[in-house]
Amino acid sequence: PNTDWPEDGGTRIPPFDEWIYQYLGNYESKERELLAYNAWKSCSDDFTVVNFHDTKVYLHNGTGPVEADLATNFACNGIIGASHTCSFLLQQEKLQKKDNPSVNLGPDMLAVHAHESGLISSGWKREKVTGKINRYVASKPEISSLPMRCPNATTLQRMYDHSLKYQKSVLVAGNMTQQMLDFDLGWKQALEQQKFCTWDVKDIVKKKEWKQFFSESF
Repeated sequence: PNTDWPEDGGTRIPPFDEWIYQYLGNYESKERELLAYNAWKSCSDDFTVVNFHDTKVYLHNGTGPVEADLATNFACNGIIGASHTCSFLLQQEKLQKKDNPSVNLGPDMLAVHAHESGLISSGWKREKVTGKINRYVASKPEISSLPMRCPNATTLQRMYDHSLKYQKSVLVAGNMTQQMLDFDLGWKQALEQQKFCTWDVKDIVKKKEWKQFFSESF
């Protein structure tokens, strides 16, 4: 976690739309992964590409499919001869639920904006403010739908085009149609779930309930 405010050397987390715009601006220098893939592929025909959109794994005895996480999918479908590892990981998934949700960076971004806007009294640490915001949102289901800022249509199209370029470069022959369907489904779900959006902190602090929250809490 970030423990220091930006003026004290802490990292400032940018909104996703701002970050991805800068990333795409330097996209040509970001193609190292594709260059590495092509270099290895030129050395061997025995090159396995694992479709991480596909969470189904077929067991080595021919049964299945069963749902699996990314690591198990890689061991079972990407590593030739790793039947024992595959079986072990599948057994582990039955014994314990694996939960690795992405971290919501909104509370930290809001804490920094509130701090820089003079809404936080001196002496408050960054992680303490972030924690209070997290608990406040969790205790108020009615404010769970917060203003969001998302990439504009042009940036989303660039994201889609670049992602599609990578996808097509590693398609596995014989299963291309399904892989493209999986890709488009994943993209659609990401848009519907606002995976590319972050809290609009400037708009949030203008709202009455949040003004009251910061006034009474800090």
